[in-house]
Amino acid sequence: MIQRIASVGLGFAFAVLASTISGGCAPLECTERGCADGATVALEPPLTEEGAYRVEVDIGDERLGCEVARNRICEGIWVRMPSESSEVGVGDAKRIKVVDLPGIESIRLESRTPERFTLRVYRDEALVLSEMVTPSYRKYQPNGPECDGDHYCRAGDATVRTD
Repeated sequence: MIQRIASVGLGFAFAVLASTISGGCAPLECTERGCADGATVALEPPLTEEGAYRVEVDIGDERLGCEVARNRICEGIWVRMPSESSEVGVGDAKRIKVVDLPGIESIRLESRTPERFTLRVYRDEALVLSEMVTPSYRKYQPNGPECDGDHYCRAGDATVRTD
């Protein structure tokens, strides 16, 4: 039995070596990884005052809106709140505790890549931020050019000053 396993192992090793020497490669396997198209707007510094926040985004004639209570996605907008983390517990029971703080740290448009859009943020129904945003986009291929061919994903970033 041991001799048979050894001969099978040697046979496999020779097959791999022969394939490598002859220039052969394993067949290309593409993943199902999809695009994470979108645009992220960082608020610098983050809005951190207590209050009920609401976000509106106008893209042409379309308006998206979100009432902010916790980190959440609504109507194609993901709102990220500031947070702080601390280590709690002792010994093997240690863990990291993350607590959301009031306010807004960033806003992400999911599956949308507008060249520009208007961003408005309200706190307790008072307008605290209104800005025309023009993200800088980069193209990428999550599965590599061999799999994605001529298809590119777009991810955009912008920073809006809040002070």
